[in-house]
Amino acid sequence: MLNQLKQFAETLNSKLNGALYLVGGCVRDMLMNIEPKDYDLELFGVWPKDFVAFLESESIPFKFNSDAKFPVYRVLINGAYLEIGFPRKDNKTGAKHSDYKCLVDPFMTTVDAAMRRDFSINGVYYNLLTEKYENTGFVQHIDERILAPIHDVKFKEDALRVMRGFQFISRFDLKWQPTAESIDCEMLAELAKVDPSGIDA
Repeated sequence: MLNQLKQFAETLNSKLNGALYLVGGCVRDMLMNIEPKDYDLELFGVWPKDFVAFLESESIPFKFNSDAKFPVYRVLINGAYLEIGFPRKDNKTGAKHSDYKCLVDPFMTTVDAAMRRDFSINGVYYNLLTEKYENTGFVQHIDERILAPIHDVKFKEDALRVMRGFQFISRFDLKWQPTAESIDCEMLAELAKVDPSGIDA
């Protein structure tokens, strides 16, 4: 699949000057020598409307994920539908787990784009065009099996991240390394209000 994704990345770069990245859990798994169960991608340098126009012009089958609060497209690549999103900022707007809005910004750096993620082990990006990892400062936590919030303030905006943390600790035998600012009583109290089915690795 990586060869097909690289070919698709080369096409996007040629046609749209975009940079396609593998992101999140699949990159973490690659660095842990675990076969990824799926591939999540983010497209930098391209607005969603231009990406859709490209898919339509090339007759590439795709589906829009209407359940998401941000633009995510399931694109048919090598016989499988893979999710392609865009770099964005997530901003909390209310007390509920689901109360937030996003701002797509295709021209963010990968470091800035990673700040919306939960833990540093999920903050490494893999550039399919250059075949190089980015945000490699987080790789040390993967090597040392350390689980730490990637951004103290953003981490507290989603109480489910505490439960996800326990899941990661169990799955990968990680050591929990929070900072004093990453979890507070308000965040723990919010856990009683959220649906645990929303936990996603």
